[in-house]
Amino acid sequence: PEGPFGGGRTVSGTAPLYDDAIAAFKQGTYFEALRRLRRLYSGLSPEFVGGRIGDGKREEDRQIYIASVLLISDIYRYYTGDPRAARDIELKLAADAVELGQMALAAAEYLSVADIERAELNNEVGSIQALVRLEELVRDQSQGEGVPPLLADMAKLRIDRLHQGMKGYRARLPILSLPYPNMISASLLLRVVLPHLDAYGEPSSGPALYEAFKNTHPRSFRAVVAEYLGLREKLSVADVANARSLSHEFSKQNEEALLAPIVAGDVLARLRRLGEKGAEAWMVESIHNAVTELGVRVSIRPPE
Repeated sequence: PEGPFGGGRTVSGTAPLYDDAIAAFKQGTYFEALRRLRRLYSGLSPEFVGGRIGDGKREEDRQIYIASVLLISDIYRYYTGDPRAARDIELKLAADAVELGQMALAAAEYLSVADIERAELNNEVGSIQALVRLEELVRDQSQGEGVPPLLADMAKLRIDRLHQGMKGYRARLPILSLPYPNMISASLLLRVVLPHLDAYGEPSSGPALYEAFKNTHPRSFRAVVAEYLGLREKLSVADVANARSLSHEFSKQNEEALLAPIVAGDVLARLRRLGEKGAEAWMVESIHNAVTELGVRVSIRPPE
């Protein structure tokens, strides 16, 4: 029988189609890239919604589908001036992910929707609604992948800032507990936040690829995560001296001030694994200094 792409082709042949779309995107032919990506989206969307890809079944097709959605959104948002279309396609992916129990993906999508509502559509109410929906996911994680703590805390801090100065408002993030247990899964963040990273450079370029992604995604939490993962890649091979310097290297000019203490917490975890006992007090002080501007308290976890 004829597959979703015509001519008897099945969905499992999507990788070459995605590669073609990426090639068009890198060449700057955004409408052609959009046409190719929409074709992929039309074929894979029923498969994703029906649970026939993902959860151990045809994982490559699942990743191609998510990457296609996000790249379509990027084109709408940054290259064709249609942020409403970007919001709508990501909002649908968020709702579908919730139905499938893919809470980590849903959380990333609601954060992105909140960014678009606030930055491009000037809709603070819509932004808060998306963030509150993410909060509900954190409270109901009975199945599927849980919401990464980084994304959950980013949502809480955004809600707090949108309510800043409001009488009687109780902060969602009164205490930040660091370092996160076992750090944060980089592979999970790549799968649900940056699956389309390869559209912005060569995978072999390492931290430079994350930097390129960050520079092409203004007003997006995805840029913050890209910067964080680029630093994490450096940290994973850092010795004691380099680990300390990486904490200072992280740019506090980034609008996501929450990342400064989180990075310091990750550096602390790295130093603990390196057996650098003398760094404990220094890094704890660094974490406390970093949270000062956030208006939150910090709890330092003991070594595991």
